[in-house]
Amino acid sequence: MPCNCNISVTYTQTLGPRPFYVGPISLFSETEYNGKPLYYWTDATSGIKYSMYWALEFWVIEIVEGGYGIVAILNEDTDCPVGNTGTSNWEIQELASPPEYLITELQTIGACDNTTECTSWESINYIEIPEPWFSLVFLLDSLPSFVQPGTNITSFSSINPLVLSIVGVTVGSLIYLDDYDSSIVYNTPGPNRTFLGIILVGPTGSLISPTSYGIYESNSGGICFDNPTSTTAEINQECFDKLVWEKQCEFAQCVLNYLRQLQFGSAPCDMLENLKDQRRALEILNCYDTRDIEFNTTDYNTLTYSQIKKLLNS
Repeated sequence: MPCNCNISVTYTQTLGPRPFYVGPISLFSETEYNGKPLYYWTDATSGIKYSMYWALEFWVIEIVEGGYGIVAILNEDTDCPVGNTGTSNWEIQELASPPEYLITELQTIGACDNTTECTSWESINYIEIPEPWFSLVFLLDSLPSFVQPGTNITSFSSINPLVLSIVGVTVGSLIYLDDYDSSIVYNTPGPNRTFLGIILVGPTGSLISPTSYGIYESNSGGICFDNPTSTTAEINQECFDKLVWEKQCEFAQCVLNYLRQLQFGSAPCDMLENLKDQRRALEILNCYDTRDIEFNTTDYNTLTYSQIKKLLNS
């Protein structure tokens, strides 16, 4: 079976006498080794390049450049480099990393529940567009349909080291280029415009460059976005809550109107009874379990959804 999960890695390593946390770093496989995915990533702090591959009997993380060999082993036969239980029991190998960047804890994570969507990115090195866009745009291989300004970044990787903590990083803007004049850049789709890429914003509002502002001529990697797609049950709950809230606002307005008429001695005799009926209906609506809506059942309630709708429309 192929690995259909989005894989990321996290680890704790030392920097001098102090440990610090790295990741999660999104991993992308463009080829296979021994019939399973082969992954590469570069640590932004140390500059060490790692590979992760299947060694016929176990998974291996090995230093490709800047170190001394095998860093960790995952002794499980799985399609993806994560454990069968959902956790990854990597065994750290002693003296594999340079002493100043020694890895002490390591874990791989597989997102297999479609809560994230990933794509490849690269920096601009062949399109002539004006600054500041040239040094800020992440060119995307594809744009997931749900991505918009404010979408959270769940993991990130780059070939050349790029110091970036994904905590609090979001999509700041979508970038479109004019089809006839490359000096014109748009932030919304429209006629005669082609999608180019995205701009990323840090938690403090600072803009993030894919090339560390000119340190590298070009860069590329992978990026994963948080998919906010709601389930049918969540949508039903949200819509029902809005309807009940509108009903409560209507009731509050009726109560206020009754009190005003009561002050002037002009309240109709049946007005109080109508308010009591409205209050009883609201009590029922507030107790309704919306899990019955999707298939029009009474598994969680005694009243049918048709009866509930009559209360909402009364």
